[in-house]
Amino acid sequence: MPYRARFLPVRPVLMLAFGAAVVPFLVGGLFLESLREPAVIAGQVFWFLVVAWLVSSAALRLRRMARSGWTALAIEPDGVRLAAGADGPACLFPWDDVEAVVRFGERSLVYQNRLIPYVGVSLRPGRPGSVQDFRERLATALKDPGLGDTDRETFELATTTIDDPDFPAGHAVSAYLRVRDWRLSRAKLERAVAELAPDRVTVVVADPDAPPHEWLRSRSFLEEYETRTPEA
Repeated sequence: MPYRARFLPVRPVLMLAFGAAVVPFLVGGLFLESLREPAVIAGQVFWFLVVAWLVSSAALRLRRMARSGWTALAIEPDGVRLAAGADGPACLFPWDDVEAVVRFGERSLVYQNRLIPYVGVSLRPGRPGSVQDFRERLATALKDPGLGDTDRETFELATTTIDDPDFPAGHAVSAYLRVRDWRLSRAKLERAVAELAPDRVTVVVADPDAPPHEWLRSRSFLEEYETRTPEA
């Protein structure tokens, strides 16, 4: 049975509502003689910045939800669908390309070292966007005689990282989504994968001390280089 987790825009809507409620008071305070002390003005500027951040963040999150058809994650007969990223559209990963569906967490100092939950897709070796594909593209880039020192150092470090025995190559994710503004049912996820995916595809829980997504930062650097030098 397919599994579909939909976005719940409660927090973004509350953030917008808070901004709409606070802005009139902040604007009104600008016209009060008693509130024109430097310290008060500094406080107003601070709250203007806070409200601006809340409203812009909420708007971006709602826009992403809308671009994704309000679907965060879907396990379908054709594959795994993840919501749109910051700049790209929603993505469907066919089962032929999928190695595993990965649940993992990232420790955050902002949340007192609590694990922030994510869901990602690990691709089979050789598929576009996989770790093996990344390694081959790195090797090609490193052969470029015109490669700058900074890019070369970055790509050599990336190669060393993915070749390290501690690198989670077996379930490194090529795309992932934070569990925010939607709820993940682990039981429904596992049941849908078991029913719809090929037998080789499983749901993997990654070690939080070996994040399976950090290599993607190096992949973005490589993509920028390939955009600058398409002949490479």
